[in-house]
Order: sequence, then structure tokens, then C-alpha cells
Amino acid sequence: MKNGINEIEDGKETYNFELNKLEKVQSKNEYYNAKKCVELFYDYVSDGNREKIYGLLDDEYVQMANITKEQLKINNISKVKIDINKMYTIKISNDVDVYLIYGKLIDTNSNKMFNLAVGVKMNPANSTFSILPYEYMTEKNMLKIDENSEINFNRTEKIENKTYNVFKSIYLNDEEYVKYIFETFTERMSFNIEQAYQDLDQNYKEKRFGSLQNFTQYVSKNKELYLSYNNKNAKQYGDFDSMEEYMIYMAKYKPLELKSYKIDKNNDYTQYVLIDNLENYYIFRETSVMDYTVILDTYTIDLPEFLEKYENAKEEDKVILNLQKCFEALNNNDYKYVYNKLDATFKSNNFKTEADFEKYVKTNFFESNNAKSSNGKKQGDLYTYEVTITDKTEKNTKTVKKTFVMRLNEGTDFVMSFSI
Repeated sequence: MKNGINEIEDGKETYNFELNKLEKVQSKNEYYNAKKCVELFYDYVSDGNREKIYGLLDDEYVQMANITKEQLKINNISKVKIDINKMYTIKISNDVDVYLIYGKLIDTNSNKMFNLAVGVKMNPANSTFSILPYEYMTEKNMLKIDENSEINFNRTEKIENKTYNVFKSIYLNDEEYVKYIFETFTERMSFNIEQAYQDLDQNYKEKRFGSLQNFTQYVSKNKELYLSYNNKNAKQYGDFDSMEEYMIYMAKYKPLELKSYKIDKNNDYTQYVLIDNLENYYIFRETSVMDYTVILDTYTIDLPEFLEKYENAKEEDKVILNLQKCFEALNNNDYKYVYNKLDATFKSNNFKTEADFEKYVKTNFFESNNAKSSNGKKQGDLYTYEVTITDKTEKNTKTVKKTFVMRLNEGTDFVMSFSI
């Protein structure tokens, strides 16, 4: 201990703490384990198991509410998902920590959401925990807090083993944590779209979507894809009226997979660049554990690392990078971005409206496109490339060939046209 500050080593994570100081959770392992304890509690609640629920309740709450196991009121809820927005921790003794967790409880059957405010006391040395339920949080005026809130708990040295309140500590490596971030956000887009919208980087959100309604429309087109990442969420054979309908569903929605990731640690944040098996980007900038902003493509705003690559590229390579941006946008159903990059005369002659352009793309290209550029030529300030377009999902064997003409403007701006 130095100056009243203790140092803890949690797996490969090392961080400092002070007794009775409220702060955001610093350890991804503590965050994950606290969430698993809350999930176990609500599993018992949905099962209506009075004995197990009572065994998880913290002694302080039981005394405050003055209830016995027989007097315990059980809310009738189905299986729920836990969507955490904020998690704070306070160390109340050398061996016991309290985690204060806020977010939403989501009933995936009815799509109803309920406010989540729950406390978890954890005693890692004893592998035990206890729950401070919503009623406790309400009574103690802890439904809304921040890092400046003054929170006081009775000192607890140890949590008794009551059979059902035992947990096994899980330690996440980088790959496991990245997968957890990815699964959490894809589920949030499926079940808690307003929070997913709030998670987006502010500048990106305004330029790419502009409104929650537009974001909702974007997500609705991809919801089945996002659900497919977690097998528990994906539709099963029993959800369909016939084998034929099930096979159509399976053919249309190739299960989402995390293909690759890159981690960059900066002074103020850690950046995770994730790419799925359809080449979609998910860029997370995390300031503390699971506290992040998200960007869903590489073309809407000029990201520093991509901007550096562009500025250092030769002009012909810049053209190829811009073509990649356009096809990434088309694969994201972002017709507006590409439409705004079309040469004014070309646009006026062929696509009077964005809707006309969208109709053309849907008729002549694929739902998910793979584009390869070749035979680059320069004439004056114009670059010409032959582009071969195929179906990225490989469901369609057709090949589309187009000639793209592009002029580079100032900065990262450009205009283009293509053969009709």
C-alpha cells in the first residue's frame, strides 16, 4: 500500500484502488464476472425459485426489508437479457467489492424493457457474492449516480457461502474480450436500439444517420444478421412453419462471424477495429471498460489512421481506396454517400434522384458486392479503372463488369461516374 492506495493484480490487469471510493470499473474481468452474477440472479427470478433467490439476497437487504424466504415476493418475468449502460465499483473492505450496475432488463419475447439498477457484493477470495436488488437501490436513493456521488456501505469482511451464491472467476484474454464487445453491441442493436444509437460517435452519428429513425431503418435491414452471431438468438427450425421456409432463412442469412480485430492503445482511449465475415467495420473507442463510442464504417468521417494511409498513397492508389469506400457504402445500403459522389452531369443524365440510383444498384449489382479494380489509366485529371464485381456471398455466380472514371479533388473529396 502506498499513500493509502492499494495495487491489485487481476489476471494480467494491474490497477490501483482506494477504500470507499466510487469509480468506474477498471477491470474487464471484474466487469464480466459481476454481470454473470446478475444474470444468474435473474435466471433464478425467471424460474421463480424462491430458495435460490433468497440465497443470493444480501444480508443487509434482508434485514432492511425484514423478510423471510416465505415472505419473499417474486415478480413474474420471463427470461431476460441484461444490457448494462454503466457499472461502478466501491471497495468496502480488503476482500469485498460492491458493483453498482445500471441499464436495461430486456424481455426478448415481448420486446419490453425495464430499468435495471442492482448492486452486487463480491468476495473473490471466498468465491461468493450477494445481490442488492432494485428495491434496495430505490430505498438508498441509488437509482441514479455518478462518480461524484457519495455512497456509504456497511463494512463487510466476508460473504457467507449459501450454496447458490458461488461464482467462478473468469479471466478474459484480448480475443475473448473483443468478442464480448462485439456480441454485446450486436445484441444491443437488436434489442435496445436507442442505446445503440447513443453509443455512436457524435460526429459520425450526425453525418451517417442524422436521426434515430434512419438508424432504426438501417438496423432493421440487418437485424437477423446481428442476431445470428449468438446462436441463442438465431432462429431455429421450430420457429418456422415448414422446412422450406427454414432453408430459405438459412440460405439468406449466413451466420455473422468476427473475422479479425486490431487493438491500438492511445493515451485517452483504446481503439478496437473489428471486421466481420462480410467485411463490415465496427470501430470502438473505449475510455473505460465497456464505455465506448462506435463507428460503423471507414468512409463517413475521416478517421486519423485511414486519413494517414490516404495522404501517403499515390494518386492511383487513392482512386482504388475511394472505390473501396463506395462499395463498402453500397454493401451498407448507404446509397446517399455514393450518390453524392457522382459527377453532376452524369447524375443529371442517368439518375435524377437518389431513389433512381438505388433502384439501379439493386437491379444491376448484388446485395453484398466484392469489387476488384484493374487496368488503371490516367488521362488529364481523370483516372479510369475496370472493375469486376461479384457476389461476396457466392450465392450468385454472375459477374458484372463496369468502367469507373474518377477525378480526385482537394483533401479526400472526389467525384466519379461509371459505364451504364
